[in-house]
Amino acid sequence: MALVSCAAAPHRSERMLRNGSVRFRRAASSVLGAFQVSDHGDLADWSTGEPGAVPAVGEAMDLARGAKEVYVMTDLSTKSGEPKLLTSCLYPLTAVRCVKRIYTDHAIFEVTARGFRVRETFGELTTSDLEFKTGLKFHDQHELARVTFRSR
Repeated sequence: MALVSCAAAPHRSERMLRNGSVRFRRAASSVLGAFQVSDHGDLADWSTGEPGAVPAVGEAMDLARGAKEVYVMTDLSTKSGEPKLLTSCLYPLTAVRCVKRIYTDHAIFEVTARGFRVRETFGELTTSDLEFKTGLKFHDQHELARVTFRSR
């Protein structure tokens, strides 16, 4: 069995999905962006529901459902300061219960059966800081890792 890794731009990944390169051999993992992620692992990444906004329906639904593990890379908050991690998504869903881990500009979170767990924080941030920024309560913080950056 050969292990294969592939990074592709959206238009290329869509072609791979459509021609069967990924669809019939379930992808091991997929990394997607997100507008919102719920504490159950629900993903909203194709429409904000704003009037006049053009929805970006495409291959994200296939990637989210076709991968064994889905990882999200996003900012912790929107430009207006609203949290992107929520107890339930307010935007239309791309896929249900598919996200395993979220990488943000403040921390790395895991989705567990009990909700979000903070895996690592960046800089001097604490779990309390993240709870304040998101309005959520995180669990199982005893193994929290902190990533610090040193300037040269």
